[in-house]
Amino acid sequence: MAATNVFIGSIESLLNDMERLSETQNPDVIDSMISRLQCTSDTTNQLMHRSTSNYTALWSLYQHLLVFLESWQNRAWRRNHCCSVPHTVNNRIAPDEEETQGKVGRPQINVSGEQIECLRNIGFTWDAISVMLCISRSTLWRRCHQLGLTCSQRYSEISDEELDGIMRDMVAAYPNSGLTLLRGHLKRLRIIVQRERARLSMIRVDHINVCMRRMRVIQRRSYSVPGPNALWHIDGHHSLIRWRIVPHGGIDGFSRLITYLHCSTNNRADTVFTLFQEAIAKYGVPSQVRSDRGGENIDVAKFMIENRGLNRGSQIAGTSVHNQRIERLWRDVFSHVLQLYYSLFYFLEDNGLLDCELDTDLYALHFVFVPLINRALKQFHDTYNNHSLRTEHHWTPLMIWTNGILSSEHARETAVQDFYSSDNQDVNIEFFGIDPDGPESNPFDLLDVEIPPTELDDLTQQQLDQIAQINPLQPANNYGIEFYERVREIISRHMG
Repeated sequence: MAATNVFIGSIESLLNDMERLSETQNPDVIDSMISRLQCTSDTTNQLMHRSTSNYTALWSLYQHLLVFLESWQNRAWRRNHCCSVPHTVNNRIAPDEEETQGKVGRPQINVSGEQIECLRNIGFTWDAISVMLCISRSTLWRRCHQLGLTCSQRYSEISDEELDGIMRDMVAAYPNSGLTLLRGHLKRLRIIVQRERARLSMIRVDHINVCMRRMRVIQRRSYSVPGPNALWHIDGHHSLIRWRIVPHGGIDGFSRLITYLHCSTNNRADTVFTLFQEAIAKYGVPSQVRSDRGGENIDVAKFMIENRGLNRGSQIAGTSVHNQRIERLWRDVFSHVLQLYYSLFYFLEDNGLLDCELDTDLYALHFVFVPLINRALKQFHDTYNNHSLRTEHHWTPLMIWTNGILSSEHARETAVQDFYSSDNQDVNIEFFGIDPDGPESNPFDLLDVEIPPTELDDLTQQQLDQIAQINPLQPANNYGIEFYERVREIISRHMG
């Protein structure tokens, strides 16, 4: 009963903090609230499926938590991507005839300050913004002056010592990341510094690895699709399949924008489709999707055929060697995120702390490490979309995608119309979006992976209450092993 009261008290504290911080724009506070809501909703969901007496009350609480979670996630999305394509287009609609009646000259194009701020925050130059909005640079500067917007370059005011401290922490957390990705991490943290300052800081804090990375040269390859949302690549990664954990991801072929990246404890079609739905709610429905022939992609294939039509390659299914865009992404995801947990889980096995055949151990493993992995994947997702690409004039994937979408809207054309114009009718759908010299599929790639559910139906209410008090996302010095051992001990104590 005491543990239950503690859990209820934590929910009350969470609700009070939500009300108190309802107007905050601090990204760290927003991320913290999202993490707390995710942890609380997951715990409530587990309690709901193991308690018959309080099922109705827990179900109602769970639904309200999901609503709150979605609201805070939308706030985080609006802050990171503060303008949407429909909003941007609507802001450029000319005034009504009644507003321009009696005035001389062409009607003024309505460009809002929010729109200009959004494009600047993404990273576009003033010249690029003027082209995207179809106005001259002088008009753009005059509009900024009218709105009281500063036109100077806005670099963060941060000393070399402070920058070195942040870079040192990021190098420790992401030892395989180079300068470009680390600058993406800085941008995710709202820290904008010159490339030269970031480079010198990285040399000061990690000189040896900087020299080592110069020895690794990436072979650049050709790849071509007509525009953003013309083709998405989706797939799952099976490096953690031994422990019944599967990351799923999607990437826009044109811009290399990651559309979704999340790990789950199953490989079902409905799980993949839920992630796909969340992605299209943010970025729109792609014209085509390329995937392998795994059964987890069936629901996505049905959706694409129903919404885009038959006999046009709405869903292109093939082998993983033809899905190079996502396969190249998996190489980075494993190197920067998953490799740590891959090695950590084997470490636990080698030291007798984990048996991958026992549901009790896997339950504790999932409770602690799945939220940690998803937090790391979310950070990588935001960093990757904000890291500059040398072969694309140092534009980020988010900039390339945004520019492509706005350019298509301004020209009254879409990527779909461009692709199915009279000049492209002879394109072979089977080989569309394939790089003949692209990377091979990753060594963990498997087909039609079925993951048995990890369930412990005989957990007592006391056990669930004790486990609910553990927050795996709170700071830890041993990568979460301490929390895992505590959950494992709670389960084994009552089942031994």
